[in-house]
Amino acid sequence: MKDKRTIQGQWYIFGDGQPPAVGVLNFDPETGLTLDVQRHRAPDLGQAIGGAGFQCPPIVRGMDANGSAVTVFGSFVTKSNSTAALDEYKISVTCATVGAHYNQFNDATFNQIRSTYSVLDAWLIRPSIAMLPQNAGMPAYQQQHPPDVSATLTDGTSVILTMSLHSRTSPSSVTLSQSQYVHFITTNAAPLRTLSDNYVFKFGKLLSFLSRVDVAVDQIVFPQQGAMRGEVEFLCAMPGSTKVKRTLNNPAGLVPYQEIVAQLPALIVRWFDYYEEMEAILNLYFTAISQSDIPVNTRFLLLAQALEAYHSRSDRFVAEIQPKTDFKARLKAILDLVMDGGEKSWLKENLNFANQKKLATRLNELIADQQANVAQFINDPVRFANVIRWTRNYYTHYGAEEEDKIDRGVGRIAQGTDIITFYFQMRALLELLFIRDLQLPASATNRVIQWVNQMQVITA
Repeated sequence: MKDKRTIQGQWYIFGDGQPPAVGVLNFDPETGLTLDVQRHRAPDLGQAIGGAGFQCPPIVRGMDANGSAVTVFGSFVTKSNSTAALDEYKISVTCATVGAHYNQFNDATFNQIRSTYSVLDAWLIRPSIAMLPQNAGMPAYQQQHPPDVSATLTDGTSVILTMSLHSRTSPSSVTLSQSQYVHFITTNAAPLRTLSDNYVFKFGKLLSFLSRVDVAVDQIVFPQQGAMRGEVEFLCAMPGSTKVKRTLNNPAGLVPYQEIVAQLPALIVRWFDYYEEMEAILNLYFTAISQSDIPVNTRFLLLAQALEAYHSRSDRFVAEIQPKTDFKARLKAILDLVMDGGEKSWLKENLNFANQKKLATRLNELIADQQANVAQFINDPVRFANVIRWTRNYYTHYGAEEEDKIDRGVGRIAQGTDIITFYFQMRALLELLFIRDLQLPASATNRVIQWVNQMQVITA
């Protein structure tokens, strides 16, 4: 989905039993899809006047110039123009499938997916070209398929990292190339969106974490079973996909492929299990570090929330101050002292979460878990935890009391370059926790520490 496309064809915007309009489906990965069509008809002024209010059905079938089926979803007319003998429509489209017709979006069900990613070839360095012994003094090369990387997820889905080999011959040269992709084979057929969200999206996030760059999905294709059935390609907007990096510095990201060749299949399984458990935290993290135009205070809030949620979600930490049964007994004893029903209800509502640890306490426990590593980039862990708590509370509630302290020069919240520094430190702490949970090599920990120290020099 990284390349612009135009699909010329016939489009049944008036219904399957009506004559089609002709025109072009335009696809731009940054802005999405639009369908520009027109219909010639016998001159009819009354129909021209009435045609101005036409609304097409939300799902439109079409046939491209090669006779392939196309279905567009989420269609609505954004502009129309009618003359005595011609109707023209510009139709906005949410997404499309090329290769099959469907009555509704959830009818598009598959059990196989092939996806390519913006940085897969740059991170998964597996050359397919080998030099052969010279023949009569001339260098010779051979292109061969390297072994696939295969893993079986907990739900039985097969994940296969494989590649296609390409060659092109001209009178003066031979060009050999390769393109890698990920093939998912599920145990049961599922709707297109489910497969995309559960497998394509999550693998892209693994690749993003390992390579340390934003990753875009370049193509999603669904192979269909049966001798006469081809492939179905999915098209939808991917804002930012044309701007992401497609090369990596050396070493390649957080964890280069060469460091985890043997461990990659197991890591893929761990990642999908981990995403199931930590989805909310990972989504907050990836949003906070993305290249999107997000204000730094919003990034700060996202990471503070991610760290607090991590502490609550991880089975290595206890979210409550005292055991739940003890707290319930303590709360009951307090409530029993209050006779007024209204006061008792108010007190109960306000004490219900009194057993939850405060953010600063959670942060101190996370820091203690990574103490040796954190000591290399956070000088005062207690201040770190408190400033994050104060700053989080301020940017959540924008309290006038805190603003008064700022005006008097005794403010406690991070401002200016300080909030950027705290953002880098929070990100590094969260990444260290992820690295530990995913059992990544020590070199990944060292790269995070080196990176955050470099960032702090920039913001100092």
